[in-house]
Amino acid sequence: MDIRELRTFIAVAKTGNITRAAEELRISQPALSRQIIKLENELGCKLLERGGHGISLTNAGHLLLNRARELSDLLDKTETELKTPDVASGEVSIACSETRATLAIARIAKRLSRTHPNIRFKFRSESSDDVTEYLSRGIVDFGIAVDPARTDDYHALKLPDTDRWGALVPADDDLAFIPLAPSLTSHVALIWSRSHRLSPAGQAFLDAAAAYLDEDREQALQ
Repeated sequence: MDIRELRTFIAVAKTGNITRAAEELRISQPALSRQIIKLENELGCKLLERGGHGISLTNAGHLLLNRARELSDLLDKTETELKTPDVASGEVSIACSETRATLAIARIAKRLSRTHPNIRFKFRSESSDDVTEYLSRGIVDFGIAVDPARTDDYHALKLPDTDRWGALVPADDDLAFIPLAPSLTSHVALIWSRSHRLSPAGQAFLDAAAAYLDEDREQALQ
């Protein structure tokens, strides 16, 4: 099993059609089919179900698709970093929980793009557990963590935003007159791995984030 076979499988899963996948990859349909059969033989399981309405994934196929995408993203990220090891260019990937703090991160990314146009940003919307998992695997550079996510194993930069949780009820409902408890307020932090070295692009983003937060604190004191 190699990365070419995995990317072939990703294309088939995305298009749901052998012919369209072959056209997208610019290889012949028989060659593509042989790669899929070889992959199934190597793994000892069936990955695709072929029917009259196209191709669907088996349970094993869904599992492989998730892992294949992670490996492909990680390889692309590694190749970019190796080609430009000392230049603030390339991709910065950020896994985000559902939080309003994402707006601040987007502003930082936009500001950095003006001074470093060769830096690209990739945002992934994930649960808090997936944010830390992707960081530990080195799939993403940064994560946005919302309490009560565990961040002990990561560097953390506290963001000024907090998330408040509540319930949407009619105005005349008894619950409408109950104030939110303090426990329903969550703090948010930008986190990154202690064990993975940041690329020049990642360091440039971190510096921009720190400068943005310093400005935000100064404005709050005025």
